[in-house]
Amino acid sequence: MLTEPYTLPRHCKVMHNENRTVLGNNKTGEWIKISEQCFNILNLGIENSLSPAQLIDCLEDEEDKLYFGELFEKLHSIDLIKENNESSNADQSFSHIYFALTNKCNLHCAHCCYNAEFTSTLSPKETLTTIEVIQIIDKILASKPEVITFSGGEPMLRDDFFEILKYTSQNFKGKINLATNATFINQNNVEDLVKYVGSFDISLDGVDEESCSQLRGRGVYGKVLNSIALLQEQGIEKISLSMVITDKNKHLEGEFRDLNKKLGTRVVVRQFNPIGRGKNLIKNSVHKEKTIERQLSNEKVKQIADQLKMCTCGAGGKTLLVDYDGSIYPCGLLISSEHKLAQIKELDHLNRLHEDATRETNTGFQSLINLQPDYYHKCKDCSVNLFCWHCLQETEMYAANDELFEERCVVQKKFLNRIIWDIEEVNV
Repeated sequence: MLTEPYTLPRHCKVMHNENRTVLGNNKTGEWIKISEQCFNILNLGIENSLSPAQLIDCLEDEEDKLYFGELFEKLHSIDLIKENNESSNADQSFSHIYFALTNKCNLHCAHCCYNAEFTSTLSPKETLTTIEVIQIIDKILASKPEVITFSGGEPMLRDDFFEILKYTSQNFKGKINLATNATFINQNNVEDLVKYVGSFDISLDGVDEESCSQLRGRGVYGKVLNSIALLQEQGIEKISLSMVITDKNKHLEGEFRDLNKKLGTRVVVRQFNPIGRGKNLIKNSVHKEKTIERQLSNEKVKQIADQLKMCTCGAGGKTLLVDYDGSIYPCGLLISSEHKLAQIKELDHLNRLHEDATRETNTGFQSLINLQPDYYHKCKDCSVNLFCWHCLQETEMYAANDELFEERCVVQKKFLNRIIWDIEEVNV
């Protein structure tokens, strides 16, 4: 148990409903529900600069002392209290930074959320020179992330790709990940590739040549499977294979999971987002169907209750995307002028973006804050808001369609009130 005066850390979120309170960790999603009276007692300890032991000594009832002893242990175990003098620096660093080395791609996928520019030319002219890329990498390394993911477009299109990888690997002790369509991995470069990259995120979007070609083009399926085999021959185990669910392939999700099991890869299934080039493909139909499918059977309630987490979206807080031109965005799904946080060439250090003065005046951060469920105007007064949204881009997408938003709200609120607050019915 903590021995010094305690407080709630920055990442602790608080929700109230009648006489109950939920405390949640928006980094891990872990949460606990207590009575409002107990929460008020915790606050008294904070206001009077007491340690947990001192607060417990103030209690007269032995059962209350035992309860609060267990409560403090639980809060500490899920990182929901900290000592007053404990540094908050851990909350002010980017754990995962994405660097889109190019906005160009050799494929022209219909659902591309990045809207990569198609090119049939190897080593096309790039916005950033090799020297400028290295300078950006130096700034990324100075912020000490745990993971760097190189993405695009297709990052392997760059003729200096391996030079960039080698430099990063020599100067970085963390994990290097590559997001790629895997069509350029071959027998000639795979040994060099695995020297520098420890994990791979590969897009496939199908279970055979026919289904894959509908979204990604002819011949991609065979190339991807060949690339996976080459990587595994080199001892690479961390390979994820992703599928974006659209109207064209949603019936294949089960087969896609079976394919990953057969290949020994990690399955990643994403819902289609109508952003980037995807705006021209579908208009919200998949999302609407997903919302309607959520039922309140007892079996489903128990299953969700065991797994339910508070929103942990780290966009702009734990994650950043540095784009092909040096622009910085919260993540790969929030790439727009509205959400632009900075130009990396104008920053001496990426961690400047964690400073309160920056966040209070930066229009990109303000737009991001306005999407947070406890700030968004349609959600801020809701008793389940911190559990309802798990991706800020999803909030933005639904906000553009009032009818779809309200339909989702009715279903989610009824469901989550039952899970979180034990309320069977709620008027919405």
